[in-house]
Amino acid sequence: MSLKINHRREARPDPVGWEHRRSPDQASNADLLWYFFPGDIEILSGGTVLASEVGSVPALHFVAAMIGARDALGLDIDSSYSYTFTEADQSINFQRTNDEVRIECSFSTNVLTVSIDDFLREICLFSRREIEDLGGGYPALLVHPLVNDLLRKCGDEGEAAAS
Repeated sequence: MSLKINHRREARPDPVGWEHRRSPDQASNADLLWYFFPGDIEILSGGTVLASEVGSVPALHFVAAMIGARDALGLDIDSSYSYTFTEADQSINFQRTNDEVRIECSFSTNVLTVSIDDFLREICLFSRREIEDLGGGYPALLVHPLVNDLLRKCGDEGEAAAS
């Protein structure tokens, strides 16, 4: 069963992301992680969807968290990782048991179970895809040290998974 992670940034009549007021390529790491590119999370597998509707999950913070989830679950066959939304009382929980990862969240009754290999591969594909998408709109962002560090963390695995 394949896994797909998306971060959906939607045009709103009242834009909230700092990218509408300040240049993201000049932002501090903390500002870039917490205040730029807010949106919703969507995780899909086998026709089942987990989708938030808070509109305030910062893209690069979520990318960094998913890399953290990959690192935590990739090391131990009995491990877990939780991502808590800062602007809403919601969370996504990842629980690895042997070669499977169970993904559940507070904003849906749906639960996903995927192989650890699919999970690890999709984290890097998602991270690279998200950063490349942001770089398409803000090319100077691709030279920001934080963005380069996130790309480096998924460099080899992202390239291998894409081949």
